[in-house]
Amino acid sequence: MKSIRRTPPRPACSAPRNVRPCPAMIAVAILAAASVAHAFDIDGVARTSADEPVADARVWLVASDQSVADAVTDAAGAFRFTDVRPGEIVIVAYKEGLALGGIRAQAVGPDTVYLEMPDPAVASLRVVSSRFDPIEGARAKLLVVSDRFHLDMDALAAKGFPSLRSDRQGLLEIPFLPQGGYAGCLVAHRDFAENYMPHVAADGSIRTIQLYPGIPLRGRVTNEDGAGVAGARVAAIRTDTAARTVPHQTRTDPEGFYVAMLRPGSYMLSAQHPDYAIPESRPVRLRASEPEPEPADITLPRAHPVTGRILDPDGAAFPGVWVDYRVGGRLYRRVMSKEDGAYAIPAPTGPAVIRVIPPDGFVVDGRLDINVDVPADGGVEAPPIRLAALPVISGTILDPDGQPASHVLLSTRDMDPPSWAITDETGIFHLRLARMPYTAEVSLRAEHAMRFWRADFTVDMTSLDENRPIRLEPFEPDIGPNNPERARNNLGLLVDRPAPPLLCPNWINADPVHLDELRGRVVMLTLWGGFAQVGDVRNRMEEMRALHALFDGVPDVAFIAVHDSGVTLDLAAEYVELFGLPFPVGYDSEAAETFDRYDVTVIPQTVLIDKQGILRYYDVDGRLLELIKALRRESGPSTP
Repeated sequence: MKSIRRTPPRPACSAPRNVRPCPAMIAVAILAAASVAHAFDIDGVARTSADEPVADARVWLVASDQSVADAVTDAAGAFRFTDVRPGEIVIVAYKEGLALGGIRAQAVGPDTVYLEMPDPAVASLRVVSSRFDPIEGARAKLLVVSDRFHLDMDALAAKGFPSLRSDRQGLLEIPFLPQGGYAGCLVAHRDFAENYMPHVAADGSIRTIQLYPGIPLRGRVTNEDGAGVAGARVAAIRTDTAARTVPHQTRTDPEGFYVAMLRPGSYMLSAQHPDYAIPESRPVRLRASEPEPEPADITLPRAHPVTGRILDPDGAAFPGVWVDYRVGGRLYRRVMSKEDGAYAIPAPTGPAVIRVIPPDGFVVDGRLDINVDVPADGGVEAPPIRLAALPVISGTILDPDGQPASHVLLSTRDMDPPSWAITDETGIFHLRLARMPYTAEVSLRAEHAMRFWRADFTVDMTSLDENRPIRLEPFEPDIGPNNPERARNNLGLLVDRPAPPLLCPNWINADPVHLDELRGRVVMLTLWGGFAQVGDVRNRMEEMRALHALFDGVPDVAFIAVHDSGVTLDLAAEYVELFGLPFPVGYDSEAAETFDRYDVTVIPQTVLIDKQGILRYYDVDGRLLELIKALRRESGPSTP
């Protein structure tokens, strides 16, 4: 992923994220003990970064069906949306002179959201043709704001949201991004094929995006009776290039007609509508020599309803639960249970599998999959699916001699977010997962804090055995050299040299920390930013918390983090509290001197520093604990 450059530079995250709310932006809750019987209200408050209310801001709520509701904040910055239905929503607030505030979430019950509207900055795009001539009148069709929420500009413009178009010089400005923010922008024009710019930073620079001549692909979406289907979503995915491309999407008009401006090439064309089954995708080839291709019509098959209900542990309706419908081993459709716990899938005929994706803290009580076979003359009513509280994984860890082993770290592998536990003096552990794995099987690793003993094993969440003993076995640690191809940043020039100093004017959780004062300790240092609250950053901070707890009281290991200075010190302190970090966290200088000295542009980046203050490892993913033990062993036996 490309880094985000600004002054000071904010590092990029190493994995894409779908939702990245700030601490002041609380996602709409998925209610565990759901008792919602009807549509509900969502209240909200818009405030500045200085925690002052934003009055007279326009606020829009975009539902999953692209319907848009709008509101205006009062003197206290408050707003309300009524009659909200369960499903994915985007809420965005706009006021001239401030940056957008927004959030993307799953709404299943009444709640309150808080939107932060900081100082604004401008991101600029120069829209040009293939000959680099400026294009006037190109519009921003879709914006993805700092990976936090997306805006369907066409749907919002009809409700009064500002339309963004390029001027005579081809300059298209996005004037309402947060300072240090960025956007992905899908640019469209009636005479050109759409193009997507994934990163447009609000840093004063101007990015250039080229639009190429398009070929109008036209067609009509009808049902089996030949009637046009309005509001069907038509998607064209390019198949003749290895480059990752954004699917072109458009919707049919009231009579079912659509038009898509596409570059010459090969595509797979598909259409969806919530009232019909999904047809097979059809190939389409567009040639520059044929500027008017034959219409590509699509027929939507008749749907047969597959219905059922999701119940909570007490047998009451459980709304807001995702249900997968799989045909031929592939995901066909994903729907969410409604207020009464019911779900309905417009399905084709034939066999399929229903699988519930339990929300955090729950598991399916009974069979994971429900097999159905949809007849041609009707639908199917599936049996109710009841959820139960997610059980705790418990067990006993034994050393190679069969004796109970304390100070053993239990951690999930390949789960997001990770979960962890530490054995007590009797070798017993209790590990609670954040959510149910999709396959119901959990891969775990048990590794001793002081010895090179380890065991990898799996647990079936549908048939837990609390008495199952796990025996550790000796292993050889992976202490091989750093491989820059595996690491987020290439820090090869820093290896085997004294670690650069930490130039942090402010510290959270501690007095100022100097690396020279930590000689005689193995230091785990992570450079991060709390604005990335999902994915690799969150997972690394969870791993760091686990290792800190594992080595609690061990005098020759130290844990430190340095936060990016792209946010205020107060907000960084909120992030530290949100992540529950108990160790010292430095707040980098305004000029990002620590990040620059460590040459970090992608976060999280962890380095290990030996007892002599020498930076030894930056390629640490998957082997942090064994590397810490190996560095401790270099200066003699590791003892608790």
